[in-house]
Amino acid sequence: MDSHILSDETFQLVHDSYRRCMFQNHFLSMFHDKLIESSHEIKQYFAKLPRHQHYRILAKSIAELVSFAEEKPEAIQKMNDVARVLGRRKLNIAPELYTYYSLAVMETLSLLDHRWSPQIEAAWEKTLSRGINHLIDKSVIKF
Repeated sequence: MDSHILSDETFQLVHDSYRRCMFQNHFLSMFHDKLIESSHEIKQYFAKLPRHQHYRILAKSIAELVSFAEEKPEAIQKMNDVARVLGRRKLNIAPELYTYYSLAVMETLSLLDHRWSPQIEAAWEKTLSRGINHLIDKSVIKF
């Protein structure tokens, strides 16, 4: 885990932004579509699942990344479990695919959050990168 603790202000910006976006009925469908359209490989990972399950996975993934960045003990363990599933032993998600995820979520947030600002963007980037970097680091390690 990164030794730099994120500020309460950072988390407040992220939580408020996420709340504003989730109140919009099309947040998850827009995020989903941007993610699926970004990579044929990502589309293949979701191909066998019903669409409503895609939304559940994506909503949960954002919540888990935020909780991980907040350094909640249960979230750290959960992220390690997720890393095992996404890593080499199971789904074998290529590290570069996380970039598509990050870009899709950031673009969706920026389009739907009517209060989007450089400060909110920076807060999201810090928050998401913490968990995504952890997943990438763990994906090259065999658990």
